[in-house]
Amino acid sequence: MKILVTGGAGFIGSHYVRALLRGTYPGFEHAQVTVLDKLTYAGNQANLEPVATSLIHSRRHLRCSAAGRGRSRS
Repeated sequence: MKILVTGGAGFIGSHYVRALLRGTYPGFEHAQVTVLDKLTYAGNQANLEPVATSLIHSRRHLRCSAAGRGRSRS
């Protein structure tokens, strides 16, 4: 399953991304999460440091995947 989180590097979005990658939501444990953020106002890549090992950076487009599976570049 693929999930797009807009504003995912902000305060609220980053908490949601981390919860998705931890498997907090049943049925989404193996989801591939794509974070799209302009990194302007509240968006900060440091908010996603706890899941940095699951991240692939591509400018303002960050792709995460639970347990490092399903990773690809866009």
